[in-house]
Amino acid sequence: MQTKSKSKEEPDPGDEDSDVEPPAINRYNRKVSVCADAFNPDKEEEDREQRDQLSQVLNAMFERKVKPQEHVIDQGDDGDDFYVIEWGLYDIVVAKDNQLRCVGCCGNHGSFGELDVQ
Repeated sequence: MQTKSKSKEEPDPGDEDSDVEPPAINRYNRKVSVCADAFNPDKEEEDREQRDQLSQVLNAMFERKVKPQEHVIDQGDDGDDFYVIEWGLYDIVVAKDNQLRCVGCCGNHGSFGELDVQ
């Protein structure tokens, strides 16, 4: 059986060198660095067009408070507004065969009148 003799020039692979530290383990499994461009919405042209459209819609809106039993729009009337319900209960009443019939109800959310503004 032959063994290789160790010289002083060849370090023993089993010996640990105290000057070399093992790499740190990322125990949270997170990326160490991220490279990304800064986002500035004022400089994004596509976003500007969308913001302008949204601004036009919001500027056209106004608040209308209604009282109980008040008619917001009656069947057959010309309508030119789109209504968004923020809160409250609203009955949808239709006249058919000279009788009023409740055909639906909106509660605390919903909208109507979209056909009137087209």
